[in-house]
Amino acid sequence: MKTHLIASIGALLSFNAVSSEQLYPRIVGGSFAENIPPWMASLQFYDKGWNHFCGGSLIDSQWVLTAAHCLDGIEGTPAVPDLHIFFGNKDLNGEGKRVAASKVFLHPDYESNYLINDIALIKLSEAVELQSLPLLDRVDFQQLPLQSTQFRLYGWGAVNQSGTEYLPLLKQVDLTYLDCAGEQNQGAFCAGGADENACFGDSGGPLSLWDGNQMRQVGIVSAGYSRYCGVAALPDSYTEVSYYQEWIAQVKTQLILEDNIYYGMAPGTEQTYLVRLYNHSSQVVNIDSITVNPVRDNIRAGTLSTYEVAAGGYLDLPFEYQAQPEVETFDVQVQLLEDIDNDGVYDLVQSKLTFVPAEDSAPGDNSGDTSGSGGGGGSIGLSIALLGLLGWYRRLLARRCDLSSKK
Repeated sequence: MKTHLIASIGALLSFNAVSSEQLYPRIVGGSFAENIPPWMASLQFYDKGWNHFCGGSLIDSQWVLTAAHCLDGIEGTPAVPDLHIFFGNKDLNGEGKRVAASKVFLHPDYESNYLINDIALIKLSEAVELQSLPLLDRVDFQQLPLQSTQFRLYGWGAVNQSGTEYLPLLKQVDLTYLDCAGEQNQGAFCAGGADENACFGDSGGPLSLWDGNQMRQVGIVSAGYSRYCGVAALPDSYTEVSYYQEWIAQVKTQLILEDNIYYGMAPGTEQTYLVRLYNHSSQVVNIDSITVNPVRDNIRAGTLSTYEVAAGGYLDLPFEYQAQPEVETFDVQVQLLEDIDNDGVYDLVQSKLTFVPAEDSAPGDNSGDTSGSGGGGGSIGLSIALLGLLGWYRRLLARRCDLSSKK
């Protein structure tokens, strides 16, 4: 069941026969959604306009759940702040709320070749005042009458079976449980419908069900068994969210040091930047030391008035930087005096800071800070959304040799 990441238009549009046991990371069928659920998210990057490439779900005010294969290659890299999450409009060309990502967490045992543990969390740079999507817990999932359960899927993915046509409007489709076409990974299950299912660009989006008067998330769009979308008798594979409830809780309760990228400083100018350290644990922590690598004369950690971070609180760490003519990236390490995860070693949190001089700044960005959010719509350019998606993967996954996946 080896999977591949899409590498080119040619790879996407080639219709060579493939084994039914081969998985490919992808709403055909269904209908247009009348309204957008408040928790539905579009993962986007900027390249001559905002480009949608995957879906996600707001599961807490500052956390988005998605598929690991959507973000494979950017965890812990300077590209993380280029990732933005769009909420609040079923039309990607319309007005909504766009929030920058501050940190990405892929499951530590994610295996890209077989899409094992295909789950990831995104920490937003600010809290979003929108209703979140509750997750179905493990016990309730195991008690589901799967054969008679109806699931609901939302997404902005391709709308035809070959995966070549895109629209900026959110679609929805109701699916049923199906047996998988081949050996299925632990922590995953299959669903589909006749000529209805997920497609390219729907990856990472939530599969949910009605539980009384509210929806709960049960799955994440992961992969398909065909290069075509919505093929009868060939289901798609979904990550089973409840299987990972302990991992999700663990990530959300740890210490997190933001990754940041700063644009627009003129070479030779000096500025102090603040990097936020979040303490999501239930105990106070104290900072022992802060180091920056590589060691250079033009950057140093500033002085703190306190080295204590309250439980559930945060502390802004100052860094004084003098801009250079070239792009620079630094690794920041904060050594703590506590062992939050009880592994016998004092905890260490890390992040990356990247500084981009004015002449290399991102279009429309000369603020020197990407930690905020932006409202508004702007053309999403879905006629070239496929190209945008491929550009994202080419830019961020260039080191891979085998790039040919479906979402």
